[in-house]
Amino acid sequence: MTTEDELAGMAGEVRALCSIVTKVARRDLERLLDRRDAGVRAIEHGVLRNLQGGGLTLASLSRAMMMGPSSLVPVVDKLEAKGFLRRGQDPRDRRRSPLSLTREAEQLMARTPAMDADSVLVQALGSMSDERRDQLLVSLRLLVGRLTDEEGSHGDGSAVEEAHRDHR
Repeated sequence: MTTEDELAGMAGEVRALCSIVTKVARRDLERLLDRRDAGVRAIEHGVLRNLQGGGLTLASLSRAMMMGPSSLVPVVDKLEAKGFLRRGQDPRDRRRSPLSLTREAEQLMARTPAMDADSVLVQALGSMSDERRDQLLVSLRLLVGRLTDEEGSHGDGSAVEEAHRDHR
């Protein structure tokens, strides 16, 4: 039986490992964007990727990206100034302003893959056995499901599915 102290130690290691993966993945994405001369940074790319599926409001984008709206406002403003997105007006609710991609942003996203074969993540996963990769994904999905259920998701795995869809 695992003790609370052992679980706390494991949780600390998971936090540290996830932090490393996040930093490496962000740096890898920044390099991809630089190589493609995309003109956007990783966070801006994330916003554009999330808006590819259709117009979202700032509130729904905030939920999808698990970031506060106040953190996203400057990013959205910058993307609007660059001509990559526009704020719309919902005719049924004037308080809602759906965000949508411009044609320029759609072209940028078409020529900038979410992931490419040179990615360090792709390379690292490629060095693992199929069984290890499958175990990793199952474990990460389970962990994310538990974390998001505790933070108020519907408990039906929708947050995991949403995150998975958004990062494909």
